[in-house]
Amino acid sequence: GPCLYMNARNMDKPASAGQPHTRFQAWSSTGGLSWTPMTASTLTTPVTPHWTGIVANVVRLGPAATATAAPLVYAGASSPTARAAMALSVNADGTAKSWGAKQMVWPGPAGYADIVALNATHVGVLYEAGDKTFADRIQFSVVRV
Repeated sequence: GPCLYMNARNMDKPASAGQPHTRFQAWSSTGGLSWTPMTASTLTTPVTPHWTGIVANVVRLGPAATATAAPLVYAGASSPTARAAMALSVNADGTAKSWGAKQMVWPGPAGYADIVALNATHVGVLYEAGDKTFADRIQFSVVRV
């Protein structure tokens, strides 16, 4: 079956396995019927007094024929202590084992995000953003990765 990647917010306070402010990840080679154990990734997610984790998104760049080696791009709020700093991180080899430096999309308050591959070098990011709160408006940004 198809290889699936799951990236999930860490709802534990404090986070499991001594990994505060990180996201969990798992893989399925059975089309989602079974999954590897959830492990902590190196991606950051906010943990605040009122909110734990955040909905983020991952997309693979490149054609389906090269999917196993095509880069993965993650979009999510990257501050460990606030719903803020919408950023992208890229995993160049498609394994999700390590993620490159964050590329800032919006430095202010930011919340949930969705992402789409526009071509082999650009993604579109639809996300909550604001000047006073993380959800003042919905913004769309096209970003070269």
